[in-house]
Amino acid sequence: MFVGIDVSASRGLDLCVLDSKRHVSLLLKARDLETLEPILRQFPKTTTFAVDAPSTPSKGLVAGKEHRVAEHELRKLNISLYFTPRSEDTSPSWMRAGFALYQLLDSMGFPVFGGGEAGSGLTIEVYPHLSYVSLTGDKRGSASKVEWSRAALRRSVHGLPPGADQDALDAACAALTAWTFVNGRWVAYGDPVEGLIIAPRPKTELGRVTTTGLNQLTLDIETGSAPRAIRSVQGSSFADRVASLVSQIPVGRVATYGDVARWAGNPSAARAVGSVIRNRQFELPCHRVVDNRGDPPPYPPDAAARLRAEGVGFDGSRVALSANRWQGPR
Repeated sequence: MFVGIDVSASRGLDLCVLDSKRHVSLLLKARDLETLEPILRQFPKTTTFAVDAPSTPSKGLVAGKEHRVAEHELRKLNISLYFTPRSEDTSPSWMRAGFALYQLLDSMGFPVFGGGEAGSGLTIEVYPHLSYVSLTGDKRGSASKVEWSRAALRRSVHGLPPGADQDALDAACAALTAWTFVNGRWVAYGDPVEGLIIAPRPKTELGRVTTTGLNQLTLDIETGSAPRAIRSVQGSSFADRVASLVSQIPVGRVATYGDVARWAGNPSAARAVGSVIRNRQFELPCHRVVDNRGDPPPYPPDAAARLRAEGVGFDGSRVALSANRWQGPR
């Protein structure tokens, strides 16, 4: 089951539910989160939620900027969107409503996806405008927003009421994006530390986005000290590409399993990355690959000690990812 939620502080929250065949099974509007909560609690643990709102305030990862890495990347692609402030208190009311929704879903057992393997039982952040562009392969042009949105969904979502308004369409688009996520047809923008925006795999190039021969996304952007988009990595197989990437992680830097999976061309294969480097642990600096929370790997047993000796900073027992994360191969 795939649930999309469009968030508005003034107009309420629109919810759309799609089944596995992308048929609309429920479409409703709730006045506020208090009204919506009893409905959310009825969904099974295998549900995937997609929320049209930022999942967290900016953490200032883009040098000299207040907004998030994901927003920086998308603006570079000429995708217009709101920037998320660093303080929740100064965020617009609809963003604060979104933050509260993510917290509620997390408390219900649907944590926000932070990289690694896609699957059910998660909450993802989406941006319907980006999803429409990805689905159609083009910007809106002269069509009205409602007409453009409806056309983008026409062949992918079944059973939408002909009079569905923009908020309902955006909720349906969010649910469709959740479906593409679970079915492995997705891409992610941003940094897991402050939120990934998930979209369907682009139909065509998005601005300066290209798809390499390895089926991975390449974005020619500048993000200061934030993790940069990754250029093509040579290798005849996924395992070879993983090995090539891990061998390039410099002393004093780390990457996550999800980072390596995305760079190697398969964003949903974080677990497979772990298997590859475990089998090659004697030839690769596998101590430099950590999980998305910053926990060092279980092999070699002295991974944490090695990282500290190389100058990697820690926050307690975990690597301080924002300060030590590798930006990827040039």
